[in-house]
Amino acid sequence: MKQFFLDERGDSNMVSIIVIIVIVLVVAVIFKDGITTAAQNIMKALTKWADTGTKSTPKVTQ
Repeated sequence: MKQFFLDERGDSNMVSIIVIIVIVLVVAVIFKDGITTAAQNIMKALTKWADTGTKSTPKVTQ
């Protein structure tokens, strides 16, 4: 197992990727309430838009 972690083959940016993932997770936790509110507002707007679109069906003329 120790050899697996000491092996230098593979992606050299692994540490950078892990750091970026950690930063994104920390920011998400910090702004959790704001992100939740924004997502709820977007879903409400989309639902309202979808409801108005389905209630007004166009009349077919022949």
